[in-house]
Amino acid sequence: AELDRVLGGGWVPGGVVLLGGEPGVGKSTLLLQVCAQMAQGGRKVLYISGEESSGQLAMRGRRLGLMPEGLYLLCEYDLPSSLKAAEKYDFVVVDSVQAFRADAENGWAGSPNQVRGVASMTVEMAKNFRV
Repeated sequence: AELDRVLGGGWVPGGVVLLGGEPGVGKSTLLLQVCAQMAQGGRKVLYISGEESSGQLAMRGRRLGLMPEGLYLLCEYDLPSSLKAAEKYDFVVVDSVQAFRADAENGWAGSPNQVRGVASMTVEMAKNFRV
């Protein structure tokens, strides 16, 4: 309820929200909680991680009681193929924008050009698939 208020009424299909903060403050855990709540509400949810393995995510999720049916984990560095998989889901999280590379952009993962490219790909996916 509080997150819906902060977002001005909740998640919008086809919309993108960028969550930022210092390392270690709990962004990934918060996103896992949001994904679990969405899955418990009957949505098919995909959590794409470029930083943690599916084993690490699943272990944290189980420890916190956040691994309901309908929540799928994909640990992949190839963002284009990950985003193609997103078409089958109602809600998608990409964690973290800095861990992925956009092939059309110069620079290393996490560089300003790469972050812009990855963000652009993510926005395009959200609009095209309405997730």
